[in-house]
Amino acid sequence: MAIKLFPLLGISTNNLHHRPDGRLFTSFGEEGVTYNERVTKERKRVVIQRSVSFYQTIPGGEAVSSVGDGGQLRFTFVSEGKVAAIEWFFRKLEQAGLAKPKSRQELIKDIKAGRCWTWHQKVPRSLTVTNCELAYPQGNSGTYQPHVWPFYMVTGTSEEGRPVTLFVSAKWRD
Repeated sequence: MAIKLFPLLGISTNNLHHRPDGRLFTSFGEEGVTYNERVTKERKRVVIQRSVSFYQTIPGGEAVSSVGDGGQLRFTFVSEGKVAAIEWFFRKLEQAGLAKPKSRQELIKDIKAGRCWTWHQKVPRSLTVTNCELAYPQGNSGTYQPHVWPFYMVTGTSEEGRPVTLFVSAKWRD
């Protein structure tokens, strides 16, 4: 349903980030109300709205890493598919540089040496890596950010079982 609204906004799927298999990179959310059923005393939840978010193409086509709502186009729908909100947080972005490839050993060395950052309070002592890709992180929509810089986005699970994303600085091309 949201894709049908793209022409009204003057955008196409070419303006959006795609997964390696060609599908659009999306995320979904919903908000609801929880209550106790009066007769049965059962806890129930009613969904009041659903949303779908699409992500801005990063120059060069690398992975999206968005904090808050930076670089997102979010459609929110209520009953019967009626549009409740359209939030468009795209930016005019320029790459500040291009990244050179790093080996697995170089990435591990950088993480162990603390040459990385995370949105969490600390870098975990132990990490089971599930994915690593080149990304251009964006701050939330309230942050002025005219350029994006390349980082390797390393995702995994900490020793406590918590999902973790680390950003390791990329080597720059001349």
